[in-house]
Amino acid sequence: MLRLCEELVACARDIGPMPMRDLVNNACMTPISESPWYKDLDVADLARIIRAEDIDFPMQLNCCRKLKPMKNCEDVPRVNRRRLLGAGVCVMLTNACDAKLTKPSFDVVLFNYLDRPIFELLIDGTVDANSDAYPGTGSGIMIGVGISLGQKKVTWRLDGPPGMKNNGETITSKNSPELVAIPGGRYLGIHVYPDYTVDLIPSVGIPRVSQRGQQEMAEAGRDHD
Repeated sequence: MLRLCEELVACARDIGPMPMRDLVNNACMTPISESPWYKDLDVADLARIIRAEDIDFPMQLNCCRKLKPMKNCEDVPRVNRRRLLGAGVCVMLTNACDAKLTKPSFDVVLFNYLDRPIFELLIDGTVDANSDAYPGTGSGIMIGVGISLGQKKVTWRLDGPPGMKNNGETITSKNSPELVAIPGGRYLGIHVYPDYTVDLIPSVGIPRVSQRGQQEMAEAGRDHD
């Protein structure tokens, strides 16, 4: 049980408390308590404990179970321990800790540093975002977009006034940016640069113009007023 708790906390650090909530709900809480675990207060408590790095065994156990905190593992009713192990939680937690197999949800903001609008931006065929040219960019948020972690293929189509050269042309980023998870990383900033490279930057708060983007726009005389 102690190892399970440690793996649960480690996974929460890796993939964030919101994806962890779904994992716990499916793998642990329903078999144990016979009811889903969708309480925002429980999720907030888990996030608070993880951020504080204050993880002792009773807290680990409390994260795993929709029951009052126990003093030690022997206080856990035997029937619940059997049902927890029977749910195959060891296997699910081990798989979830492999970042390449996870598909967290992000609230996505697109930043377009090109000198023209873009549309139909896709990450491995998903997202479908669009944006005006900088500085009229980064103003909209796409909520709850599921994107798997790892190296990504990013494409977009060029837009502009009628008759503008290359309108509608599909561009593939010159690099293959890697999407990684950070603790509490709810947001994802997609940054498209004039050289057709892309940065994928997860963040805890709402994404902002990247340092590179701000510098390049200032050098080009296109910085914010």
